[in-house]
Parts: sequence; C-alpha cells; structure tokens
Amino acid sequence: SDLEGSVEADEGCLSIPGVNVPKRRAARARLRGFDVHGQPAEAAAADLLARIWQHESDHLHGVLVIDGMAEAAELANRRAIKQLETELAAVGKKPAASPLHRRLAATYLELGGYALARQHLDQALTLTQSAPSRKDPAEEGEILLLFGRLLARTGERDQAVARLEAIGKIAVASGQTDLDFRARLERLPLLCQRGDDLAAREELQELSRLLPDPSRGENAVRFLLVRAEILGETEAAFRARELAGQGDLPFLT
Repeated sequence: SDLEGSVEADEGCLSIPGVNVPKRRAARARLRGFDVHGQPAEAAAADLLARIWQHESDHLHGVLVIDGMAEAAELANRRAIKQLETELAAVGKKPAASPLHRRLAATYLELGGYALARQHLDQALTLTQSAPSRKDPAEEGEILLLFGRLLARTGERDQAVARLEAIGKIAVASGQTDLDFRARLERLPLLCQRGDDLAAREELQELSRLLPDPSRGENAVRFLLVRAEILGETEAAFRARELAGQGDLPFLT
C-alpha cells in the first residue's frame, strides 16, 4: 500500500468500548492486491476510510491500537481498569461479578495483557456456570466471544474457531439469534486466515440473508467491514462508514 500525509485523531475498537487512543495515521492510502477472481485490484481512500484500512491492516500484523500508546492515554485506560477492579471488590465472588470480570478481560485484551485477560475470562466463565439454576446464556456467550478474540490474538486460531462455534450451540438453545450472528461473523476472518476461503464466502452469503436490518445498527456495520475485508469490496467499507455515522457508532474493530 502507499501512504501519504499525516493526521492525528482518537481511535478505538468495538472489542473494547470506551477505550480511545490518540493515533497518528497517514491521511491517504492506496491498496493493491487481488480480487476474488485472482485479478489485480487497486483502491484509494482518504480521511476516515484510510484510517480504517490502516487499523485493520495493523490487526492482520498483530498490532493493536494501544501499541505505542501515549502515557496520558494509557493512564486514562488504566483508570478505567482501576474503577472496574473497585466494583469487582465490592461484589465479591458471586455470579453477578461475571460481567465485571468480562469487562476487565476486554480491557486487558486491548492493552495487550493476554495473561490477565485469560485469567479474568476463566473467572467469569466459572462464575457464570457456578449456579446452574441461574445460568445466564447471554453472559456465557459474551465470555466465549471474548475468548475467541483472545485466542485469535495469541495465534490459537483453531481453538478460537472452536470457542466461537460453541457459542452457536448456546445461542440456538436459548434463542439468541443476535449472539449467534456476531459469533459467526467473528469466525469469518479466522476461516480465511487458515485457508478456508470457500467456507468463509459461503458463510458470508448465509449471514447476508440472516442480517435482521442491513440498513442500520452495529451488526450491519460489522458485517460490511468483514465483507470488505474478505471480498475486498471498497463500497462495503464506504457503506460501513456511512451507517456508523448515521447511528453515532464507533466501528473500528
């Protein structure tokens, strides 16, 4: 890719709402690659779309938005962790503490603290499964979704896919179609990374039929971004930006 210019702006990730980091990026970007038919393809973008491309490219190379974080931004995010830890101490070891462990895990995941993220996810999963009579399938599914992201970040792709597939069983049993949709969408890039391109495209087609409302909402934005990543569709990325702006949604994942 070719990069030109320079601009600084706050940047975040959907995987950890509320964490925003001042990040300097190129103002314009040009991508070169191949389309689904193996033909050379090229696209150019500026401003926010160029930032999205660079953000997603970083993810593919194992670079997180918080890598190289300025001290002030890191302190702000550390304060968020401290607040969650304070709330957790007040709740104690009860099932109600599971969402707090999950939120801490999400924060540590984005800060690159994978061992701490795994520790909190293990605790969250144990707590949510400790009282079968009060078991919360939605909470368990959100934990497994984060586990999938963690395993993907640490290079354990097969295990990540297995975790995300497990969400499908929970979602189907409890009627959580939204959770199932998000898990399947999260799995698509992993399928491509391990060479299952055909399976990923077939799943993408199926999800396009299952998307409740393709014209609004976070799922629509996520779907378009994944579609842009897998199929190289510039129009999908532009549409994601448009929908995110209409709904005031953060959408860098």
